[in-house]
Amino acid sequence: MTTEFDQRFNTAQAGGMNAAVVGGVGGEAIMGRRPPSREGLEEEGSLFRFGPGAAVGRSQIIEEYMGLSVEEQERLAQALFTEGLMNGLAITAIDEIYDPYNVAIALGKAMTQSEIAFEMGTARGAEMLPTLEERFSGFTDEAFNEAAGDLMEKYAVSYLDRATLNNLYTTAYRTEVGRTPSEGQLQSFVAGIHAAQDAGQTISLTNVSAQARESARGLNPERVQVMRENKAAQSIMRALEKL
Repeated sequence: MTTEFDQRFNTAQAGGMNAAVVGGVGGEAIMGRRPPSREGLEEEGSLFRFGPGAAVGRSQIIEEYMGLSVEEQERLAQALFTEGLMNGLAITAIDEIYDPYNVAIALGKAMTQSEIAFEMGTARGAEMLPTLEERFSGFTDEAFNEAAGDLMEKYAVSYLDRATLNNLYTTAYRTEVGRTPSEGQLQSFVAGIHAAQDAGQTISLTNVSAQARESARGLNPERVQVMRENKAAQSIMRALEKL
């Protein structure tokens, strides 16, 4: 799971993320952004424990995650979900909160919040670091069960199947753009459709196909124009071949 998480995290997050300072331990940490460093870190087995006065970057948080046991990784996923950090990811079932992509996005959001709070001075030291020992130290099973119950109640509504939506969007995207959509684009599209259903809208598959084409065109107008020109040229060539 950790290898898949690492791959998906790199896909989900923009470049340069490892240079961000998201907190400090045991003293005043360096503010702003700097190259990642292991200075001030004490290696303990597969985990890195943050020593006194260490500036904690995103890369250290990821290394800490990678060193967790499967049970601890699942516990952290539950905490991220309960804190609302997976909102907008089109999650419709409890087992989806453990998906590496969803964990990567949620952990990235938590690190961004930590970085902002640390730089603004609204959080000091390690209190906002997205770990089970710091920010989520007060996480409880009761809180997770309540959030999970809300999710199950919410999805008593009959939502359009994620696989069907993915297929429709992929087909539309390939037709309009000539390429395969990214996983992030698929997630965003599914989340948008489910959000519309949450708002009480009745959406047919015909409507979904139309929205998928419109979305693809909006994201890649230049590529769409190239595709149209190529199709027009191909039509002319076929017509000439018949003469």
